[in-house]
Amino acid sequence: MIGQIFIYGNSLQNNVVAIVSPDPDWAKQWAIANGCEGDLAVLCQKPEMKADILKDMLRLATENKLSSLEKPKEFCLHPEQFTIENGGLTSTFKMKRNVALELRKELID
Repeated sequence: MIGQIFIYGNSLQNNVVAIVSPDPDWAKQWAIANGCEGDLAVLCQKPEMKADILKDMLRLATENKLSSLEKPKEFCLHPEQFTIENGGLTSTFKMKRNVALELRKELID
């Protein structure tokens, strides 16, 4: 389901938030199964898609015994993944957290 996830925590806040980029192939299959049309940006606006991803995130969090502080209290879907081209990843495909934060600051706030 999840192609990429950026989880951000601020020590001045009580919880963490997440920016989730759905896997494009999974999103196409989800759209077919749920009778939805549109590109990934349109699908990311669907509350049903968000609910399905949240359900799976909570399942995985429970299976891996994450504490409540480690579970995002809120997340949003974003169609664009971090890439080398947009500056979000290094040449070895590691996330540049400071750049990722700036690229998605509006969503995180």
